[in-house]
Amino acid sequence: MQALARLWNQIRDIFGFRKNSKYVSNHLNEANIRTSIYMCAVVFVIEVCTIASSSSGSGYISYAPVRRRYTGCVKVFSFSDR
Repeated sequence: MQALARLWNQIRDIFGFRKNSKYVSNHLNEANIRTSIYMCAVVFVIEVCTIASSSSGSGYISYAPVRRRYTGCVKVFSFSDR
């Protein structure tokens, strides 16, 4: 019977079925809050850079005119080194 109890405890540990303590729950909650604030700041900076580069007209990606007379590959994007 003890072997079965040990096996059940190992299964609970492997699959995470044990309830976290109050300390661990608080730590995970605070870590989630810090991570979401950090990711929000990163996304905000990326969005501002994208808007700034597209509105100035000299962004990293410039659109090349599509030439309709070619039936093969069509050049759509032109990447430039600033």
